Amino acid sequence: MKRSSALTCVVFSAAFFLSATCTVLGQGNLGAITGTVQDSSGAVVPDLPLTITNVETGVKWTATTSSAGYYRVAVPPGTYRLEAQKQGFKTEVVDKILVPVAQVVTVDVTLQLGNQSQTVEVNSAAPLLTPSTAEVSSAVSSQEFETLPIEVGDGGR
Repeated sequence: MKRSSALTCVVFSAAFFLSATCTVLGQGNLGAITGTVQDSSGAVVPDLPLTITNVETGVKWTATTSSAGYYRVAVPPGTYRLEAQKQGFKTEVVDKILVPVAQVVTVDVTLQLGNQSQTVEVNSAAPLLTPSTAEVSSAVSSQEFETLPIEVGDGGR
């Protein structure tokens, strides 16, 4: 009787740890867009509303800069467009922001004085270095992933 009780305890413990591990591994795919917003004189712009749009799906996120002009928005991997509008400044648009899996992309914005009807468009390219972390990584496309030589226990993929 004691033996079956101990075996049941071991089985439930193993199931708990395996399910907890799977949950933790499944949560690491979000990336983030972060940065600081300044005006043309270098002063930070607090309480600025930002709109971040996934160009592939059309899904929008909104954020507001902090009192230090800082913002951070967690987003799934994809290509994004950032738009910043404030009265007395030209609308600033940053296109082609590529966010890889679980990576933080820094996009600093400088607002120019002018009317909101005037728009400044900036095309963003993926930086070669990410100065905010010491991580070394690379992105793998789904096509490249499919060609990786990964074997499963039964010899399949």
